[in-house]
Amino acid sequence: MRTKIFPSFFVYLFLWFGTVTVAAEPVSPLFKVATNKIANNYVSFSPDSALFAHTDAEGFLEIREISTGDIISRSPSPVNITSPVAWDPSERSLYIEGAMSDELLFWDGLRWQNQEIDDVRASSYAGGHSQLSVNGAYLANTGMNGKLSLIDLKSFELVTLPKKQSRAHAASWSPDGSFLAVGYDGLVVLYDANTFDIINEFSPIHSPVYDNALISNMKWAPSSQFLAIQTLYGSAYIIEAGEKQSNVIDLKYKEGFIHDLVWAAEQKTTWYQKLFPWKNDLAFLQVRKAQINESHDSDAEILVWYDADTSSEISEFDFLNHSTDYDAHLITMPVSDQGVFLSVTSPSETKEISISHLVRITKSGKEVRVELPERAIAVSISNDGRYIAIREMEARTPTISLWRISDLERSGA
Repeated sequence: MRTKIFPSFFVYLFLWFGTVTVAAEPVSPLFKVATNKIANNYVSFSPDSALFAHTDAEGFLEIREISTGDIISRSPSPVNITSPVAWDPSERSLYIEGAMSDELLFWDGLRWQNQEIDDVRASSYAGGHSQLSVNGAYLANTGMNGKLSLIDLKSFELVTLPKKQSRAHAASWSPDGSFLAVGYDGLVVLYDANTFDIINEFSPIHSPVYDNALISNMKWAPSSQFLAIQTLYGSAYIIEAGEKQSNVIDLKYKEGFIHDLVWAAEQKTTWYQKLFPWKNDLAFLQVRKAQINESHDSDAEILVWYDADTSSEISEFDFLNHSTDYDAHLITMPVSDQGVFLSVTSPSETKEISISHLVRITKSGKEVRVELPERAIAVSISNDGRYIAIREMEARTPTISLWRISDLERSGA
């Protein structure tokens, strides 16, 4: 959709009636800091969206209070800057790989500890993931090097799983603490999250390129009922975890390359909320061939909303402006009903590709698009959908800035 500019008074008046791009007015980040020059270093928000972790220019991990921007802790030694942070789901604590080989750093909310573990390095490779179990007893690290490091955090020993496979690429704990899903080549295995007995196996997982596809990512629905599986080569599947005879649902109902799966986020903290069933709604992007005009065909990036309970599509939107937009990536589905956030890239005047816009789209197609600062090369959004971290290249000095999304949507960047 093409950009339309309205005075800021009319942003709220027209917000619920279709696409809105907000007028540009001065707005400032909550804070901006220098960071490491390595392009694929990670930033991370705590589960409660109160803390923000990032590496500084020297490779140390800094933890900041979002409300003030103050540093509340700094790692005593450099960390592995390409390794993701693993937050405890229920506490203000985290794990991250150290800069030294086979070193694991732990911050308990007050103090730092380090532990040497043989063969721990896995998540620092491309496509790495690091995730704590719901009870905080185990840490699962995976990367595209095909190694899984499953660490018992009491003994700091590696756990050996009963399924003997040469390569494991992804691992994910179910939100209810029941399962550990591990993705191998063309195979997904569900383990009991406490005993690590095999509960179920799902295969073959195909892709347009390989019969046994490399499984690059897996994400659980908040209900823990469904698991979404994504391969490196554009195929995606859904399985129902509790069903022993569950079928693997192939999402290729419309041909196209699928990427960036995100479940609609929900929290049930009150008795009233628990009276209602979970919404097992999934959003994903699919690249399809599309006719842009009478003489030109191109790849269209389609946002698809999918209901896993009924195995049916809810809605779909071709939201890119094909004359200026280049590509898009799903970022997150925050815990609210405000829709899904996407980043849109566009070629700059120097022909470099940078993230130009943040787009929020609801299931009904209501869209808000804001322009991001120049030279934005990576973004991350907090779990509550209130904050966005933007990595920028300013001359030769990379920076990370933190913004309120409401400020950007209200005023532009």
